[in-house]
Amino acid sequence: MVSNNGTQFASDAMVIFLRKHDVKHLRVPLYSPVSNGLLERANTLLKDGTQTVIANNVNIAEYLQQTIWSFGITPHSTTGIVLFVLLRGRKPKSALNPTGLDEEIGNKCWGHVKMRQNASKKHFDKVRHVKDVEVIPGDWVLLKKPVKATKGQSKYSKPTKIVRVPRRAVLLEDKRWWNKF
Repeated sequence: MVSNNGTQFASDAMVIFLRKHDVKHLRVPLYSPVSNGLLERANTLLKDGTQTVIANNVNIAEYLQQTIWSFGITPHSTTGIVLFVLLRGRKPKSALNPTGLDEEIGNKCWGHVKMRQNASKKHFDKVRHVKDVEVIPGDWVLLKKPVKATKGQSKYSKPTKIVRVPRRAVLLEDKRWWNKF
């Protein structure tokens, strides 16, 4: 499961549920290409199509059914694979392919996906000037306060111990996640 660092995804109940069902939880920063690329593509497609339908007085229910089907059987730009295949593990059934089976797809797909994800990550890191975290668990850090300090006050928090360092975020001793480096 991919989510941002929202508290609804970090609650004890959610952590227990994910562990019970063997679900790996990957936290990503807000507006990260990892978290919203496919969703943004789908939303753009539906928004543009809906505007066209409204302008041309077409039956919206029929249009949406046809659009969703078209979206599901169109090869994705990142994977080169049809979305239907990624979700169901087979080609859609049709008069030309009544079984919908294809064994090569899984092998071809994941190498291509990984390559595109790495390219996207490299570009994102370059544009956002992302630096790798150079701290280890057990280090003590001072965090810059989000509000401007008044005269005589420190603009940094009290020293806080780092518990975990997965990727570019850190888990602090007081159970807060910090990803502002």
